[in-house]
Order: sequence, then structure tokens, then C-alpha cells
Amino acid sequence: MAIVCDYHPQKRAHWYCPSCNKNYCSSCAIIRETDMYGAKKIHRLCPHCNLDLQTHSAENIIEPFWRILHKFFAYPFQSRPLILMLILSSAFVIISGPGLFYSLLRFVLWAVLLKYSFCVLKKTATGSLEAPELNMKNLSDNFEIVFKQIAIYLITAFLFIEIAKTAGAFVGILFLLFSFLSIPAMLLVLIATDSLIAALNPMIFVRVAWRIGWGYLLMYFFYVLLGSAPNTITYLTVGHLPLLLVLFISFFAKSYYVIISYHLMGYVLYQYHEDIGYEVEIEDQSYLKEATEALEGDEELIRRANILLREGKAPEALKLIKDRTGGNIDNLQLADLYFRLLKTSGDAKEVVLFGKKYLEMLANHADAEKLTGVYTDCVSRDKNFPLPAPVAFKIAKTLTNHGHHKEAVAAYNRFIKSNPEHRLVPEAYYMAAGIIEKEFGNKQQALKILKGLMKKYPNHGIMPYVKRYVDSLTT
Repeated sequence: MAIVCDYHPQKRAHWYCPSCNKNYCSSCAIIRETDMYGAKKIHRLCPHCNLDLQTHSAENIIEPFWRILHKFFAYPFQSRPLILMLILSSAFVIISGPGLFYSLLRFVLWAVLLKYSFCVLKKTATGSLEAPELNMKNLSDNFEIVFKQIAIYLITAFLFIEIAKTAGAFVGILFLLFSFLSIPAMLLVLIATDSLIAALNPMIFVRVAWRIGWGYLLMYFFYVLLGSAPNTITYLTVGHLPLLLVLFISFFAKSYYVIISYHLMGYVLYQYHEDIGYEVEIEDQSYLKEATEALEGDEELIRRANILLREGKAPEALKLIKDRTGGNIDNLQLADLYFRLLKTSGDAKEVVLFGKKYLEMLANHADAEKLTGVYTDCVSRDKNFPLPAPVAFKIAKTLTNHGHHKEAVAAYNRFIKSNPEHRLVPEAYYMAAGIIEKEFGNKQQALKILKGLMKKYPNHGIMPYVKRYVDSLTT
């Protein structure tokens, strides 16, 4: 059973503290980067005692492939492999003519696809779920690995023919079935060793499959299932669609299958790398991507405060942030945590005081729901708390856009009273009138506001809209 983080039970624990006996995920561990003799080293520290954390085994950290199968099917639709599949499929249609020359061109397309697929396998084997780049290095360097894979198939076919000749068809078929079952293991050995001889050595590839265990059989089941899908798609489209479109769909489906298959094999190699002796550079693993970014200052403070909060120590978390920042916060994530902690303290004055600054920060971001929530929290504690004019107007518009109509009208009124000479006052009147008429059905009140607006600001740029609105209400 996987060990989970003590503070995020939905996440697997990557590290544990031998002193505190606690388990942590990447959201909890404190990151320190040191420079020793020109070499940078990353330390993961316990947020409680500041001691170095120990790493859990890969088996606990890595999600088994059968639990994330949906991600494998989505993988080829990342922009890089998707562009490659579209280009190759289009090229396949163009060179679909008969003759040796076109056959050679089609072979080149398949070779390019296989070369990129090997890059997919190799990158996935480091724990990365991001598709490799489309560049000359990935499409042409070490191209011999494609020919090594082709050699595996050719040598297998040659051995089948020879065995069938000497030992009979039944033994030959048994050998062929064994070979088909072993192909993924051979490819894993090939990518791990870059050696054709090692990939063809049954003492090696059988041992790899054996060490993976039943997971290998499960992988092979999906390998076969994926292999049959493109032929099924082609069969269903032939006779129903134009031939060129069928060719495009067929090649695209086969490309899709190949990339998924290699991605799956790469992940299996990554998942079982400790069992089969394949070395993985730990800093390349995707589950450490977030954690290996050097985190300092605010990020560390957020982690420590969150841990205190999850332990039910909200006052201690609030005090920690106050002592470290003095309330001078410019990190949005830290500001959100601090505001939530202030609300639990019951100090309305502190909530409103910091809320004003927090709203100014939120006004520059796209989180409208949070802006609305913080504004409502502040108004409930102090109906007259001041805000800069641009922030107050933006809050009013946000409330309007999110259906908080009563609060929006109140916010526009607050803006107008606090900033009577501001250039946006006419627009505030216009917006408030629209809400009153459309949402509350009070046409007379809306007309009164609009006519007053026309009288007070006859030359304002908004007047054409106001006049059209008045005409629509009076006709």
C-alpha cells in the first residue's frame, strides 16, 4: 500500500523525516539549494525540524501505469506529436502512388515516426510526461536505433523460417508466439542498452519481462489492443469515405497507436527501473519537477504555515506570517493564506485593513470569483471601507459579470459617492441603471438615473448609448 503525505492524503509521499517520523509530498518539503565548489545541490528539508529528508522508494512514489491509462491516450494530442502525426499523414497521402520510389518515401515516413517514438520512450523512461521537441536532433540523431528495431523483426522472421524448416511448423509457431510476446521486452532492452545483441539475448529480455512480472502481461495486453485498433478503423472507413481520406485516417491512426505504445513502454521502464536495473536521473523525474525548483522566502513560508494550519494550529500559522512579513505581502498566494487566517482570528479591523491591500492585488489578476469573495468579506465587516477608484470600479463590474446584482449596484453607488469627479462615474451610472432595469424590472428607476445622467453629462462619450437605451425604454 502506498504511503501518503501526512498533510495531503490524496498525494503519495516522496520523502520522510527520520526525526519527526512524518511523510511529505512535494508541496510540503522545504527546498534549499547550495553551491559547493561550483556544483549546485538541492536539499529537501523537514518543515518541522529542518533536517534533511530521506527519499521513499520509487515504488511508493511512481503512480502505476494501469492507474493513469487515460493519460496515455491523451499523450499524442500534445502539440508536438500531434503536429508530427498530421504532417506525416498528409505526406503519406501525397506519396501514396505505386512503384519502388514511392515505397521508399513511405519507408522514410515510418522511419521518422519510429525515431520520434523512440525519443518518446526514452524521455518517458526518465519520468517526463511531456512530449519530446520536434527538432533535427530528435528526428535524426542516433537514427541507427530505428534500423536496430527493424533488424529485431527481420532476425525474428528469419529464425522462425529456419526453426519451422528444421523442427516443424508447430515448433515454429510456438517460437513466433514467444517472439511476439517478447517484442516489448526486446525494445526496452534496446533503449536501455542501445545494443542489438543485448536486445536479442533471451537471457536478458526474458529476465526483464520476468522482473516486471504481471505488469508486463498487462502492458502487453494493451500493446496488442492498441495494435489492432488502426486496422479496425481502416476497415470501418474503407468504402464509406474517399480513398485519400481513408489513407490519411489510416496512417494517422497507426501513428497514434505507435506513439502511445512507445510512451506506455517508456513509462513501464520508468515504473520498474529499480527492478530491472535501469538508471533514472532523479532530477529528471516528473514527480519531482515542482519540488526541484529552488524555493525561497514566500514559498517556504507558505509551506510551513499550511502545515501548521493542517495540524489545527491556525493562530500559530497567523503569527508565523505576521512575524516574518509584518503584513507587508506582495505574493498573491501568501496574501490569500494570510487573509483566510485573519478571518479566523475574529479581528474585523485587521481583516478590512489587509483586505484593502489584497483587493488591490486581486484587481490586477483574472481571479474574479476570489475578488468578489474578498470584497464581500470586507463589506460585511465595514460597509464604508475605502478603496482606490480603479479597484472599486473593477470590483463593481466583476460583481455584475458574476450575477451578484444587488451587491453590484451597491458597489457602483459606493464608487460614485467616493469618487464623484472620476471619469468613470457616468459609466457607473449607466451600468447601475442597466442592472436595475434588466435584473430588478424597475424601468422607472432606471429611466430616472439615465435622464439624470443625460442632464449632468450631456457631452460625455457614453451619451449615444444612454440615449439609445432611454429610447428603447420609452417606446
